[in-house]
Amino acid sequence: MMRYELQFTLLVAFALSLIGCDEVANPIQSNNLNPEDTVTIVGKRAIVLEDYTGQTCSNCPDATKTAKNLEKLYGSRLIVIAPHVGFFADPNPPDFPANFKTSVGNEIDQFFGINGVLPAGTVNRRRVNNFWKVSYPNWPTEVQRLVSLESPFSMTDTLDYDTSTRVLNLTVKIKVESNPGSGPFNLMVYYTEDSVLSPQLHKPPLGTVQNYYHSYMLRGSLNGTWGEALTVSSASVGQTIAKTFNFTLPAFINHRHVHFIPMVAINTSSNREILQARKIKLVP
Repeated sequence: MMRYELQFTLLVAFALSLIGCDEVANPIQSNNLNPEDTVTIVGKRAIVLEDYTGQTCSNCPDATKTAKNLEKLYGSRLIVIAPHVGFFADPNPPDFPANFKTSVGNEIDQFFGINGVLPAGTVNRRRVNNFWKVSYPNWPTEVQRLVSLESPFSMTDTLDYDTSTRVLNLTVKIKVESNPGSGPFNLMVYYTEDSVLSPQLHKPPLGTVQNYYHSYMLRGSLNGTWGEALTVSSASVGQTIAKTFNFTLPAFINHRHVHFIPMVAINTSSNREILQARKIKLVP
């Protein structure tokens, strides 16, 4: 009896994944663009692609492939973050026992209207046709729109990390390069982990892939979902603001696969656009 109940449960989960996951043919088209230099150009705006995903979303691996192709094309100009959210990120033993959800991911999932309907994303948290949510076949178009944009901010950092205690000290320096406008502005510092080995559901005929490496996995934030206020104005041009964070990396995270991602964004109820970002590897 237990065997039949297990089979039924897995069939239900699989059927729900087909219903809830948005499937699109030909997820990425070649746009014949020349890739930007892999060194971030001062003044150019980094592009943050948030790839909302889940372990039982069978179409989500296609979205991740789209993100990886864009990363190859744009180099360090593109920064990918993958929050695991919604029903498809819930633990579902025995094949999917892990829980990769975070409080940060849950909050932005709701705020940006993803609501666990996967795969989906945001591109620099800009509205597209009055919606933040962007379906993954449209990611290349939306990323391309931002490639030539300048940013009023540039960013540098210093990072000290003790591998034995797992304690780190990160200082993020934000220079105001030009008039940023009225704001208000916030600084957020998220962190991600790559190469997390855990099962992932794929479309037939693959089904459940046990040895799957999850990329860009959002693990948390050093200063909350929306970060902390930056006091800048037109009078701040030429000035540099430094913010320092002390943090102990959780033991279950592989420090060799961790990146910190500071982001400067507008912070109003209707505008959360990211104006600059940086990707910092913890262990080179």
